[in-house]
Amino acid sequence: MTASKPLAVHLHIYKDGTPAHVFERVFGCLTQAAGYKITGFARNKKFERHSRWRRILRFFYSSDITSHQYLLAKVCKIPVYHKKIDHRAKEE
Repeated sequence: MTASKPLAVHLHIYKDGTPAHVFERVFGCLTQAAGYKITGFARNKKFERHSRWRRILRFFYSSDITSHQYLLAKVCKIPVYHKKIDHRAKEE
């Protein structure tokens, strides 16, 4: 955004229509007008690499407990094991 363009003209260029995008651009323009620089972030962060590997591994094997208290194991997103879990302590 150059200093010669008014804010209304700059916002008129983008026609996403959602209020979230409009507010994002308004606050971005106000921040730049205050003299701050808006920058992105580096994509090679440790948590991003970890989450990518976790998604890949989770595709090949996942083990979850369903809302009906079943243990469900999946391999390649295909259910291969299903067992009812009894959480009550067994009295002897």
